[in-house]
Amino acid sequence: DFSPANIVVVGGGELGAEIADLLGEANKSVTVIASTDDIALDVNTMLRPGLLSRLAINGVKTISGARVTAIEENAVVYQKEGQEATIQNVDGVVLAVGVKPVKQLAQDAKGKVAEVYVIGDAVEQRKALDAIAEGAAAGRQM
Repeated sequence: DFSPANIVVVGGGELGAEIADLLGEANKSVTVIASTDDIALDVNTMLRPGLLSRLAINGVKTISGARVTAIEENAVVYQKEGQEATIQNVDGVVLAVGVKPVKQLAQDAKGKVAEVYVIGDAVEQRKALDAIAEGAAAGRQM
């Protein structure tokens, strides 16, 4: 059984942050790329500090204010402040972006990294609890 060790989570909202939390707890190397200035901004204000603390304790890296431009074989390319950068040795990508499905990014990633998990509203817009359950299931598979 393959189990990715170096995972990039695209999307820094509640779903992406929660998935990163689960993966960090599972001792995975996790990087979250968020288009916003910080991650988990949509998380309940009572819960957010604990979530951010767990992410830090588990060594989850965050790249905020960035946009993923490509998923390549074992790599994720992003732009931040007009500069392009690449995260190498990626063997898993979780797409947790937006409230409208972004299916092309997942299609582009297939065959370029070992595992691609599309969760939450990246599949279809629906209730948050459905997306969280789906994200938790994807996290357990990793």
